[in-house]
Amino acid sequence: MRIYLDDERNPKIEQFDVITRSFGEFLEVLGATELDITYVSFDHDLGEDSLTGYDCAKALVELDIKYNVLAKDFTFNVHSANPVGAKNIQMYLDQYLRTVR
Repeated sequence: MRIYLDDERNPKIEQFDVITRSFGEFLEVLGATELDITYVSFDHDLGEDSLTGYDCAKALVELDIKYNVLAKDFTFNVHSANPVGAKNIQMYLDQYLRTVR
């Protein structure tokens, strides 16, 4: 499954199975049974919602720890215009993936 997370923009080129616009929508997708997530493209700032793409990344890691939902070849991208938020997501997921691979 390929997931795109952004409250405003649409994907430019890549094909995605699901487009999510908020933390809540992202969690709904993660709640699906038997996930095999191969790719996520993250935005950081998700509109007026106080939860961010970083919160989504943390939820994704928590779910992977519990249920092993990330494919072995999982990759991600951070397309956020918020440089600090983008760096936080990048560093968090890079660190997690280094520990599980």
